[in-house]
Amino acid sequence: QMCIRDRLKVQEYDVCLWLTTSQTMRHWNHYLRGINKPTDILSQSFQFPGFAPENNPRRKPIVFKDDFGNVVKDIGDIMLGMEIIENDAKEQKKTIDEYLPVIVTHGMCHLLGYKHDTDKEFRNMRRKERIVLKKLKEMNEKEGIRPENVEDDNDDYDVK
Repeated sequence: QMCIRDRLKVQEYDVCLWLTTSQTMRHWNHYLRGINKPTDILSQSFQFPGFAPENNPRRKPIVFKDDFGNVVKDIGDIMLGMEIIENDAKEQKKTIDEYLPVIVTHGMCHLLGYKHDTDKEFRNMRRKERIVLKKLKEMNEKEGIRPENVEDDNDDYDVK
């Protein structure tokens, strides 16, 4: 997650990752989006309408002091429906280690304001995801971590 935040230029900000069940994802998908079915990932920014991609610097992450007076900089939460993610990974013939960096990067991009409602938005978001995943692969190779398990420029994965 640190590399992903670094490549998105938000390394000093916190992100909470929820690893949860389909039942919980159904609840939050219904509450947040009005869709009464489970989903693989939900990203909930703490700053509405969302933290900004690089091309919209007006949006800012939330910054506050906790109960102990410490400054907290937070972007938001990413909820991961692990049952669906595991099934999606299997369908795509990926291991969970191969698929999680892709899905977390996708969620981070959503927290930063990227969308994929139009072809243009999809291409812009996918371009940012590729940059992050390429850097993650480079860092893993440098660290000796299985570089073959990190996606790069290909389109053979599908994040819903």
